[in-house]
Amino acid sequence: MLPQRTAEPLFTLFLHDQWVEAVRKQDHQERLRAIWCVVTQLPQPNLDNVKYLFKFLQMLSTNSQVNKMTPSNIAIVIAPNLIWAQREKDEQPDMSTMGRNMSLSNDYRSLVDNLVEYCDYFFKEDNFDFGVTPRPSIPSSPSLSHQHASSNGALPVNTAQTNKLNVPPTKTHKRNKSADFDTASSNGALPVNTAQTNKLNVPPTKTHKRNTS
Repeated sequence: MLPQRTAEPLFTLFLHDQWVEAVRKQDHQERLRAIWCVVTQLPQPNLDNVKYLFKFLQMLSTNSQVNKMTPSNIAIVIAPNLIWAQREKDEQPDMSTMGRNMSLSNDYRSLVDNLVEYCDYFFKEDNFDFGVTPRPSIPSSPSLSHQHASSNGALPVNTAQTNKLNVPPTKTHKRNKSADFDTASSNGALPVNTAQTNKLNVPPTKTHKRNTS
């Protein structure tokens, strides 16, 4: 960036009031024409630097979605380095027209904003090679083969990865029918496992005959 206080700003001191008057035009077209008229009055060395600088700032603003440097943001940063009012002879050096420059700061920002935004209008025949290498495109990341989680909240299973690990299939256990108890009888008595009872040599239950005498 340019130093904030050189012997004279790039926009010159003798054109200061004309810059301010031009940028305060209410009509948009009149404002651009008035600024262009002041641009043409710049000394040639200043004009060459202004062209180069604002062509670069315009290129910078085209990437504002990435670098956030819109013409208005650029104007906030750089305007105080390009234009300021001349200090009067009776002013104290430590004050240095600070109050006047603060009151005109909106005009300065608006001027730089217009020069960046409509740079092709003011310097349409000038093209510069800034030696900027285009940013290489970033390859998109490969899509993952994982499935989305199911609606019941279960974690997704990568079936392709599972097969690569040679995970054996889950064995299913068959029901041992011989170990089952007989179903309960209709009178509510507990079921008896007759096979197990015979192994224990349990004697059969005796039945008592009713004495009718």
